[in-house]
Amino acid sequence: MDQPSNRASLSQISHLFLSSVRQKQMAGSAMPQRKPPIRKHSVDLSDEEIKQVIGPGTGERPAPMPPVSALIASHLGPRQLDAARLYAKHLAASGKRIGLLVTDSSEFRILRFDAQANQESPESVETGFFDSRAMTDAINELSCELDQWLLLIENPRVPESRGLLRQIDQWIALCAADHDGIVACYRAFKGLSDLHPNGPKLRLAVLDAKTPADAEAVFQRLANVCSQFLNWRLKNDGAVQDVRGVCEAPVICCQVARDKAQLADTTHWQVLSDLVARAKSNELADLAAVHTKQEPTGAAAEQLAQECAMQTDQRDAGPTLDSPNLPEVIEMPAGEAAGADLAALLIKHSNGQVVECPTRPPMCPEGRLAVTRERRLVLIVAANSTLSELRIISEAYRWVTENRSLLSMAMPQFALDAHQLPQLWLLIDQAAMGGQVLRALLPAETVTIHTFQRVKWGPRMGVLLDAA
Repeated sequence: MDQPSNRASLSQISHLFLSSVRQKQMAGSAMPQRKPPIRKHSVDLSDEEIKQVIGPGTGERPAPMPPVSALIASHLGPRQLDAARLYAKHLAASGKRIGLLVTDSSEFRILRFDAQANQESPESVETGFFDSRAMTDAINELSCELDQWLLLIENPRVPESRGLLRQIDQWIALCAADHDGIVACYRAFKGLSDLHPNGPKLRLAVLDAKTPADAEAVFQRLANVCSQFLNWRLKNDGAVQDVRGVCEAPVICCQVARDKAQLADTTHWQVLSDLVARAKSNELADLAAVHTKQEPTGAAAEQLAQECAMQTDQRDAGPTLDSPNLPEVIEMPAGEAAGADLAALLIKHSNGQVVECPTRPPMCPEGRLAVTRERRLVLIVAANSTLSELRIISEAYRWVTENRSLLSMAMPQFALDAHQLPQLWLLIDQAAMGGQVLRALLPAETVTIHTFQRVKWGPRMGVLLDAA
């Protein structure tokens, strides 16, 4: 019989050989012991720890966004770009950092103006197509440094241009200081009068004025005719001066080729629409912060306390129903008027003008999302008497604006028009001190202020809505 082999494997023999070599070299000293690495305590915070450290209700602050003003200069013809650059330099000479957006169906460019001429400017980006990421990144980066955005739309007759001008309520008109320039400027106003029936916040800057008196004369002529025929109020921005020492730096320039496929691209219009929406959202949030943080003192505080007391007494007593000018009152069951869902009431009593959507903003669950007959999204939400919820409301409106394309795909039954900027219907208690202030500061077409008042007559209670 064959005996089993007891020969050691090659690995065992090599291990024994290396061990004997190691022992001979160490001359009988202790063998080294391998120590595991010391495990240090991690200082990184988990998501739960971050929430506990930051605290509830703070959240992520929206990125800063300077205000956006539209330049009305198409009546200047081929001179309009040079006039816009001259006006931007005029503003930058006063210490402001200005960003100029120039757009058309086949063009998108950004210019930066700063009085610090020795400042190094980044290299300009030039593309032969509309690069949405490059445009958005350039806008976000400059928005952290600029004090104001100026938007020059070279052809306001394009539907996308008119939709963008409808979103912006701050207009600055550039007018030449002669008879033909005044007539052309007024014709431009008349052609855009349907975009803002109540009139935008319009300012006039006069070009080529020899003296301040000449600029004042041009302003007076246009102000009179706008007030008489358009019912627009015009403010004087003075004469535009040709200044020196202002640094003009191109940031990005996108010019598409002359073919139908690229000319049909509307990417740059969507980027500008989102810019305007974010600027309005930040303006509303800043207004909310000012309203909730600043408190009057002295005689102003006493007067405010007296007015609040008078309004509280009137609210508790409730208006009488004998007034012929009193709108319809929505009667509520006893005890329910105080906690009524006012957004749902406004939808119910809108005479079928809006239809409620099944989706709500996650950061503002009490807000209602609806669709108008024009297939336009509208956010309906009520604020308390202290207006402390305006920041959350502005974040909810920004969420609806940025996700309107996704909402359109998620709710195909409504056939939403994602190109239209969503509206905000803000319900404010008539007794709140900031209701009329907000209505005066936010006359934009996308933001509508509705007031309500709780009333009672005998044992019956109800809510009076101005839209009922």
